[in-house]
Amino acid sequence: MNRGELIERLVDRHPEILNRQNCRQCIDRIREKIVESLKEGRRVEIRGFGSFFVRSYPERRFSNPRTNVKLTVPAHPVPRFKPGSQLRQELNSGSSRKGFSG
Repeated sequence: MNRGELIERLVDRHPEILNRQNCRQCIDRIREKIVESLKEGRRVEIRGFGSFFVRSYPERRFSNPRTNVKLTVPAHPVPRFKPGSQLRQELNSGSSRKGFSG
């Protein structure tokens, strides 16, 4: 599901409360606040859903195996998401888990 589909589903489910413009603004504002918090080095937790955090990777050096050229990847932050236990339980309950053998 992409952002547009999310907006459509929310508006379709709650037409008496939401219109597309308000829904779009709310989603944009939530995203902005998450990004703002992550830039400040803070973790964002949404109970029952999961948490967003930033993992910093140190600078590293490696060689291209084809050309043997030495390269350096600078240190960089990467946003991460860890699903909450309630979200994991909801995904795992009732799912057929095709292709899983265990």
